[in-house]
Amino acid sequence: MASLALAIAFVGKSIFNSKENDFPNSADDGNDDYAPTYCFMAKGAKVLKYPSSESSEDESDENLKPSYSKLVKIAVKQQKALEKVQNMLDKSDDMLGEEMDRTQTLTDDLQRVQSKFDNLQSHHNSLLSDHEKLSYEFLQRKQDLEKLRVSYEDL
Repeated sequence: MASLALAIAFVGKSIFNSKENDFPNSADDGNDDYAPTYCFMAKGAKVLKYPSSESSEDESDENLKPSYSKLVKIAVKQQKALEKVQNMLDKSDDMLGEEMDRTQTLTDDLQRVQSKFDNLQSHHNSLLSDHEKLSYEFLQRKQDLEKLRVSYEDL
């Protein structure tokens, strides 16, 4: 692409090479706007012609070019394949939406369960603390009761 842009710019400034056509060029005058000329044509023949009749050339051209019906069949196949891919994409998009909804629901459920767990953990810790206090009180009272028994027996 860049070479094409350069070629267009150069062709606009200088179309013919002065050595080939005996016209003076601006490079001879010392002009800074002079651009060299490039030839983008191939030197060799691109298409080989075989000695044969024109009808055989027409037939070979027809054999090389696909017929309209073949092009239509190819286009129909491509259209069907495109529709199939589009259907698969739509299904995939629907499944992704459903999966995102399920993920959001599970995330909300997880937050609720985590909140309940935190509440239960807090409640458990308070009950554990109360149990320890009651156990200590029970032990103290049991010891006091034992002391009272010993003193009652001594009387």
